[in-house]
Amino acid sequence: MFWIFHRKKAFEHNFPFFTGFFSQKLQNSSLGLSYSSTITKAPHMNSLKIKKFLKSFFIYHFVILGGFFFSAFTYADDFSPPTSQYNYLGQGIRHILDSRHYDAAIGIYVQSLQTGRVYFSKNAQSLLAPASIQKLITVSAALLFLKPTFQFTTSLFKTGSIDHGVLNGNLYVQFSGDPSLKRSDLFALLSKLKTKGIEQINGNVIIDDNAFDHIPYPPGWAWDDLSYDYAAPLRTIVIDRNRFSMRFAPSRVAGAHAILSTNLPNGVITIFNHVRTTRYRVRHCPVSIYSNDRNQFAIHGCLLQSAGKQSRALAVRNMLPLAKAYVDEALKNENIAYIGKIKEAKTPLNSVVLAQHDSAPLSQLIMHLLKKSDNLYANALLKKMGAVYFHRPGSWQNGLAAEKAILLPVGLNISNVRLNDGAGLSRYNYVTPLFMSKVLWTINRNATLKKYLVPALPIAGVDGTLIYRMSNLGKQQCLRAKTGSTDNISSLAGFVRTKNHGLVSFVVIANNFVNNRYWYVSLENKIGEYLYHAP
Repeated sequence: MFWIFHRKKAFEHNFPFFTGFFSQKLQNSSLGLSYSSTITKAPHMNSLKIKKFLKSFFIYHFVILGGFFFSAFTYADDFSPPTSQYNYLGQGIRHILDSRHYDAAIGIYVQSLQTGRVYFSKNAQSLLAPASIQKLITVSAALLFLKPTFQFTTSLFKTGSIDHGVLNGNLYVQFSGDPSLKRSDLFALLSKLKTKGIEQINGNVIIDDNAFDHIPYPPGWAWDDLSYDYAAPLRTIVIDRNRFSMRFAPSRVAGAHAILSTNLPNGVITIFNHVRTTRYRVRHCPVSIYSNDRNQFAIHGCLLQSAGKQSRALAVRNMLPLAKAYVDEALKNENIAYIGKIKEAKTPLNSVVLAQHDSAPLSQLIMHLLKKSDNLYANALLKKMGAVYFHRPGSWQNGLAAEKAILLPVGLNISNVRLNDGAGLSRYNYVTPLFMSKVLWTINRNATLKKYLVPALPIAGVDGTLIYRMSNLGKQQCLRAKTGSTDNISSLAGFVRTKNHGLVSFVVIANNFVNNRYWYVSLENKIGEYLYHAP
């Protein structure tokens, strides 16, 4: 653009007749780039000069206008604001960036949601890993397609007849991928068998785990995350968010194994305990946890004797054994005997429904999803969209295909970004700050999304993942945004109702930093606070 403006000055010098024309066009440009000069009368020119003049004019005209057209869709690191007022706003963000040497890849996009004007742009079209701000995309698609009233339904079916309290057939427990289903919900559902007159089952108890495919993880999840609760697997069975707590207690004897225990039924997981109790702190001996899909957990490391009891939130890698254990326990609690086995299979088409448990509506589920940034909830919505849209078991692939088809009519083309899950945990996800800004624009302009999604966002200084951030904005409740965080990614995307600039959307994404996460969280906080207070 510097070359174009430099050539424009040369053009004004050689062809003053058109100076006024370009000055007026540039002053009125929606890009907000203003140049002024005096209109002077063109000197007398012969025919040769006129031909040269016209040739030069069209060349420069094409280059200049082409440059402006290109600049409208390309965002350089050095932001040029529309007016002096917005220049001040942009300069403030630039000052925040210049206050420290940030070695990460950073993308920022700040826009007025009232006028559409861009206040600040940095690496707007660079592909960056979004982390959990990707949940804004998933929830938007789910609200538009499944609708705010949508509910997950877990059902009991039977085959055969009920005769004098005996079910002469099989009982089917059909899971639906409900991410909110708790152990107590499952027990309450099975207790309804008594109200149907069933006291004994002369057949098998079948667990139907087929609403989704049996691929629990999408491409790009880090293998060393899979043991932990935030990376809980997703098949159709979900109970207590497929998570459990492992408790660690040091032994009274230094050198002995630490004492490990869980809140799961016996036999669901196998623990290989290699954690030593130490009297003194041992360097390079952290507690590490590795597991496989057979629910075998190998625990290594050192536990300081004076550290006391600790716990880790972990993921159940295979939910089928846990579901079997809970169903068996619930039936025993109701004194309902069964003569067969608890197995996994599909519910036949000729089965009859006995009872159902419905989740809260989607409008309430997303409150937890966004406030707490729950990966399992987001992934369950993605697979459910695929199942409902294509009328087949939900999968990562058909969920993303459904999401693409759902969002395209509202102007969001996810073909221009790369998504592999619904939560943002995959390292293969890439979006641009500009695309995420378009998502925010759509949320603000769409009545359904504005009504249900915006209130579900964490509020700075008040709740959710922002409860301890930007606390000085808590009283105003002026900033709502979705956070994102993994090992080397930090992001924040949302809305600020500013003092002087109306409603503003902002996107901040930082990738590939090392050991200085606080810098980038602090950067997000400073930008959010500045946008609210900026004069």
